Amino acid sequence: MKQRKATHITRKNYYLTPEDREEIKKFMRANTDMTNTAIGDKFGVSRSTITNLRKELKAKGKKK
Repeated sequence: MKQRKATHITRKNYYLTPEDREEIKKFMRANTDMTNTAIGDKFGVSRSTITNLRKELKAKGKKK
């Protein structure tokens, strides 16, 4: 049986609180030129989490 390579992931392994989500969204609004990967690394979440938050921001903007 092959053993998996041990990886040391420093990302959060739990759901974000509403306060965390708002903090990240505020940061994304202020730093529109940063990549999702860079923002995810800064906050310790995955790139896909940042992508989902960006989609929420876009959807919120369209509902005005």
